[in-house]
Amino acid sequence: LFGPFSIYLMLWGGVKLGKRSPDRITQARSKHAFRTLSKRCRQDIAGCSDLIDAFREYLNSRFNLSMGTLTPDETEKLLQAKGAAADTTQKIGTFIQQLENAVYAGDDTKPADATTELLGLVKRLEKECR
Repeated sequence: LFGPFSIYLMLWGGVKLGKRSPDRITQARSKHAFRTLSKRCRQDIAGCSDLIDAFREYLNSRFNLSMGTLTPDETEKLLQAKGAAADTTQKIGTFIQQLENAVYAGDDTKPADATTELLGLVKRLEKECR
């Protein structure tokens, strides 16, 4: 009587422990970070500074960091350390630099294709950093 119940408990415990593996946790964090970024980008983002903030929050969530500010050079170094290709990190750094230039020039309105470009770069980053 006790045998089948104990086997059931051992199998159930094994499945629970298998779901908590570091790879699965990293995958779940990655999916959640991308989903949050895409939702935020689909909402009405007012300008370039909001896009920079959304991307910074994505990086913090995706890589379990706590960055306060985001500069293009720091971003490139961080992404290269996490395994992204040099071409992708350079494009992301250039994109952030363009957004920063727009903010500091006083033109904080969001360019028409900025959200699409950011999401495309992040999708590419997701594929490279798995």
